[in-house]
Amino acid sequence: MINVSSSNTDELFKKRKLASVQRISNLIPLGKKNLEELATVIGWKVIVPSNTFKINEKIIYFEIDSLLPAGKSWTSHIKTKNLRIKTIQKYNEISQGLIMKLDTLLKVENFKLKIEDLKEGFDLTEILQVTKYDENSEEALKEKEKRFPTELIEKSDEIRIQSNLHYIDIFLGKQFYSSLKFDGCSATYLIEPDTNNFRIFSRNCGVSESEKSAYVEIAEKYDIKNKLLIYGGIYAIQGEIYGPKINGNRLNVNEIKFVVFNMKNIIDNHYLDFDELVEMCEKMDLEMVDVVEEGIFNYKTVEQLIEKSKGLYPGTNCPREGLVYRLKKDWNTNGKRFSFKVINDDYLLLKSQ
Repeated sequence: MINVSSSNTDELFKKRKLASVQRISNLIPLGKKNLEELATVIGWKVIVPSNTFKINEKIIYFEIDSLLPAGKSWTSHIKTKNLRIKTIQKYNEISQGLIMKLDTLLKVENFKLKIEDLKEGFDLTEILQVTKYDENSEEALKEKEKRFPTELIEKSDEIRIQSNLHYIDIFLGKQFYSSLKFDGCSATYLIEPDTNNFRIFSRNCGVSESEKSAYVEIAEKYDIKNKLLIYGGIYAIQGEIYGPKINGNRLNVNEIKFVVFNMKNIIDNHYLDFDELVEMCEKMDLEMVDVVEEGIFNYKTVEQLIEKSKGLYPGTNCPREGLVYRLKKDWNTNGKRFSFKVINDDYLLLKSQ
């Protein structure tokens, strides 16, 4: 069991590393001709050319959903359509990510660090100008000046278990619950403490109340502003918007809907525990995300969690996106969350087509 102290919680809660220095822990030959191998990096499996990498070799690892920059000397060999790192299936294996030799950094303009001194886990995201692929990138560009209030509440992009295996030990033996990951667009609603203004945010940025958007439509449909004001504006609400015209409406509903997956007391800097969240959703007459499982966490491998994530959205033939895991109580420290997501491989393969 890992002791979660103040010294290592900072490491656990660091922002997502789209590109980082990692180490190959295993290599398995693939196919009859052994032209490719399956490399293991942290908790991820990646298909690589045979005889290119070695076990225990330090490399650059790019997570799926990474968008590599075009027009750089180190990406010049990659076709534009392949700059987005996607999930692929080959040899009945799932490959998630991209691996490059560490000396690729020598081709990066103005890179002055010694590659032999780079430690495992070193974040290369900004150095390599790697960004997260966003299906709403056009909208995001229009709103890039509208900053998300990370000083009040974190963005809703949960860490994937494959990127931080520590969470298995943290959760082991504790009361937990898993909830259905709705395939939609996340939204955050709050009253700004300094101005008392009602604010609406997409995953990354602010949304104007005057705009015609799903975010505003949900705010009006569920009367979220007044519900927040009733409780003195101390809560921020995060949830998922889903329905027609949103990500293919995989849940097959007839109208736009909203489910709450997080609520935070932004005055006390405290995410609500499970029972508190259930209670506040009932008081505000807001639907909470579907709870899939609850009890004592006894999963010990990534493979067990991935298998559990599989399934269909109720009443549909669509693979569900996955599950989100949280501790039932004392699941956050200093305003930070102990939670992770497990994405359904069947969903990833469908989405990558």
